[in-house]
Amino acid sequence: MGPRISIGMPCYNSERWISPAIESLLAQSFEDFELIVSDNASSDGTWDIVQRYAAGDDRIRAYRNPENLGASANFNRVFELARAPYFKWASSNDWCAPGLLDACRNALDADPGAVLACPRAGMFTAVPGDGPDYPFGLDLRQGEPAERFVGSLAIRRNIPMNGLIRSTALRRTELIRPYYGSDLVMISALALQGKLLELPQTLLFMRDTSETSTARMGADAVRRHYAPKSARRMTNQSLRNWLGYWRAVRDADLPVRQRLRLIGHLAKMARWRSHDVFAEAIDSMRGAWSGDAVPDSAQGGGSGGPGRLDR
Repeated sequence: MGPRISIGMPCYNSERWISPAIESLLAQSFEDFELIVSDNASSDGTWDIVQRYAAGDDRIRAYRNPENLGASANFNRVFELARAPYFKWASSNDWCAPGLLDACRNALDADPGAVLACPRAGMFTAVPGDGPDYPFGLDLRQGEPAERFVGSLAIRRNIPMNGLIRSTALRRTELIRPYYGSDLVMISALALQGKLLELPQTLLFMRDTSETSTARMGADAVRRHYAPKSARRMTNQSLRNWLGYWRAVRDADLPVRQRLRLIGHLAKMARWRSHDVFAEAIDSMRGAWSGDAVPDSAQGGGSGGPGRLDR
């Protein structure tokens, strides 16, 4: 019989902070889990650290990519390797309080209609607890999928992605696409399938530095983060964002009335964002004329929220 929970930790050049991140997971009060660590061809000592932990605890499954696949592909890889009914992404920079898995698991076990449970988060720079709490502030327990979807559009940080998710629901999303903010599109796709629960406890502590946030990177750095083998820019982000939401609504199992309601809402979103879409289209054409166009492989939805995807 396999574990109840799979934890996926993608990492890249994380030797500075990965040890406390792993230790916080090994210290969880709920112990029936596997920890899948995927090193994205780090050039520092990350892989040596991961191997040492794997040798000391058989719950750890360690993998190393032969080349840097980019952040999105590495995030997806750890989920593809998961075997449990519940899944959680874990950052190689963050720290989880000992009761995090127990609290999230109990919440999902108690509510079969919920697909995600996430505690409140505290930001920190040096020691967990030295910064302010950052609740995502949206406890989406509404009965109708359309209400939850519209509510999820107000999420501006990807804290819910760090919660515990039903694997069956996650498999029905597009996961993480190789563009800034596609994590929020994924959360909205989950909201169409079930409730998103915000727990009252602060059990997740997210390291807040310039090294851990794509929101603070320049355009070239973001491109390298998501698509390291591409020399071209990432453009048309607003359009890809909207298309990601459109596909989520299109593919969801919804009553006709709710689907029509959401199509109308997406039409309003398109009007609100038309200026951004037009400006980005002009920028993309300029890039094409200069030989700096987006590669054909760059297909997918993104969203406007600050990103924080470790590789």
